[in-house]
Amino acid sequence: MGWTYTREIKAELAAVDPGEPECVLQELRGIAGRADDALAPARLEGGSALVARRAFGLMKKADLSPAITVVRHVHRIRFVLTASRRPAPPAGAEACPAAFLRGAFLARGYLSDRDRPAHLEIIAGGSGQAEAIAAALTRLKIRSKTIPRRGHHLIYLKGRDAIRRFLTETGAHRAVLELESLGVMRSIKNRVNRLVNSETANLKRAVESGMAQAADLERWRAAGLLADLPERLRVVADLRICHPEWSLTELGLAATPPLSKSAVNHRLRRIRQRLERALDMRGRNS
Repeated sequence: MGWTYTREIKAELAAVDPGEPECVLQELRGIAGRADDALAPARLEGGSALVARRAFGLMKKADLSPAITVVRHVHRIRFVLTASRRPAPPAGAEACPAAFLRGAFLARGYLSDRDRPAHLEIIAGGSGQAEAIAAALTRLKIRSKTIPRRGHHLIYLKGRDAIRRFLTETGAHRAVLELESLGVMRSIKNRVNRLVNSETANLKRAVESGMAQAADLERWRAAGLLADLPERLRVVADLRICHPEWSLTELGLAATPPLSKSAVNHRLRRIRQRLERALDMRGRNS
């Protein structure tokens, strides 16, 4: 079974170099879901092996002497990380906002699949956590919204620009390239669809116009009016009656000698004018 898109993003983020010691602690703070400026208590718990491995590596890098325990339940597994040492508190929430957000997304984030509208969200346990995440996003100039949901707070980003900036800041550069590639492909697809729809509409109008012209000419021929047309006009009239689905260009190519599209259109207009005058005179004389 393949990974979900969110898990692919998290796998890439879990491989990012955590950077300076201060950023290591901030990423741990994001994973733990802390709202204050202290690292989480000397215990982290979660159900993701990917996040547990990342947190374990960060704790080792911060020299916290971590240990990991697997707690098995009937239908799930929990990973419990404990630290025998406590680090000094981080300098403040303003430091390393990207690392803090990376940890928060790893632990409680979601990104919509490639073929769906762009949507990224992070779940926070309380208003304090939600404010801390929103503040970190603001420091990185990323617009977000927060809404309550089922006893939690949901911070979410809409639109590819905001999500692209989030992924860039947190280190998911491969995902950013893929997102841009998908955007280009979607743009090309939309442009092709617009062109196809436009051509289809133009073709429909041309066929409907040709059918109407052919029907009018057929009625006029039945009334004996086409015989009085000059040869150069009668040829175009006969072609239109025989081929109502043809475009003006195709009618012009079938003529001898060939005619341009504008010449065919002009002659059809002349035919209509002459026949309408002839019908009008017949009406007056009757």
